[in-house]
Amino acid sequence: MREGVRPGRHTPRPDVTVSDLLRLTHALSVATEFAPEDTGRLLSFLLDGIRPQH
Repeated sequence: MREGVRPGRHTPRPDVTVSDLLRLTHALSVATEFAPEDTGRLLSFLLDGIRPQH
């Protein structure tokens, strides 16, 4: 994590890499290409999974 950036609500788990985020974003876009109505629901699953676990 960059110096001066505090972990919080808008930061991913420390074990999540940029590559992970790009792969997940690509997967979400492919999964919703023909079902755009599912985007919000699937995005919420993705975001819940990358939030820091307490």
